[in-house]
Amino acid sequence: MSEQVKVKSKFWSILQNGLTNLMSDAQETWDGPDGEDYALEKALLARSYRPFMWGMGSTCLCFVTFRVTGSAWFRQIRQSLRPNQSRTIPRPPPEAKEAKKHWKSYSEKMMDKRTAAMTDVMSLPTDALLSILLGISITGITLSPSVRKQEFQVAPLLRGKSLLSKHLCKDMTHLYHEADPTIWEKPDDTLEALRNFAINCQKRDQVEQTIRLEQNIVDTQSVAIPPPHVEYW
Repeated sequence: MSEQVKVKSKFWSILQNGLTNLMSDAQETWDGPDGEDYALEKALLARSYRPFMWGMGSTCLCFVTFRVTGSAWFRQIRQSLRPNQSRTIPRPPPEAKEAKKHWKSYSEKMMDKRTAAMTDVMSLPTDALLSILLGISITGITLSPSVRKQEFQVAPLLRGKSLLSKHLCKDMTHLYHEADPTIWEKPDDTLEALRNFAINCQKRDQVEQTIRLEQNIVDTQSVAIPPPHVEYW
């Protein structure tokens, strides 16, 4: 496995774990006494998560629609709503010797029911696959990857306090420094996002350390970055 692949794999693993920890910590922090200090970061995360919510909602709605409109009971309801003349089949006269040829036997009806049930079961994976593909498409359309990448890179520079920095900066910065320096020479969106995020984490850390010294704040206490120190937003 190449160095590039290893670093990218670690990046996604760190990002996933960091965001999981962030979301478990977010509600209590945002609703706490310092909630206003996280306002900009909260807005940024909301913009990032919204396309995924749209995608998930579209997937669920599409799947439910497929299952309902393709179900046997829905077809029966649709059939019952048609005009009588379109669903009325003339019954052959009782005296006709060939009348039984116009009607299915009991076994044939049961076979049709089994076939319909089997078709309904077989259509489940197809409905699920099509729904997921639609959800992914909706997410891709509304996500704007270039915008999300830019917002991710500059997130540590947001004024106020930052849960992203708390849960991601340490591991991302460590990964950036331990990687082979030559990998940054090759153009790659993921590696560029990692490098810029780590560099901005270091900038934020320098500002936080300065504020801690000036205001005598302990290392375990979070620091709100005031507007004069911010390079972005």
